[in-house]
Amino acid sequence: MTNTNRLTLKPTSEKAERIQAIIALLQEEDFYTQLSMIEALEERKIFISQGTLSRYLQELNIEQADKGQPYQMTVNTLQTFHINELKALNESQSPTIYQNVSIQYLQTEKGKASQYAFHLQQAFPNVLLKVTIDMDSLIMLVNMDAETEAFFDVLQSNSYQ
Repeated sequence: MTNTNRLTLKPTSEKAERIQAIIALLQEEDFYTQLSMIEALEERKIFISQGTLSRYLQELNIEQADKGQPYQMTVNTLQTFHINELKALNESQSPTIYQNVSIQYLQTEKGKASQYAFHLQQAFPNVLLKVTIDMDSLIMLVNMDAETEAFFDVLQSNSYQ
């Protein structure tokens, strides 16, 4: 079943590239005419006719509230665009979602955080999803669906405090 509300874009298509550029432009500045949008797109090496631009603006529900007002993109239009892009990414990729994640913060001596990060990542590769290192601290995303008992035992030992 086809979703008629979905703006259908072929991955890496010329249309997708154009629409992304139009949305980026509208987020960066105000445009009062389609001609000014076409000129701005041409500066980005994206060439489009006025008829095609008009059709894209209509598909995206981008319009002028009144003559003399800038073209406006509704929050709903922007959200719908990004949701459709995410759906396209999900169809072309196989992202892994970890819903049971804990954030842990570890304060270290100055200059020691990278050493802690290295050894923790080597010892617990299935537990640590991501580690952000600062000069004297770590922020860790911990996969709570993995076996974490040994990991937390190490963090809570006196040698790590």
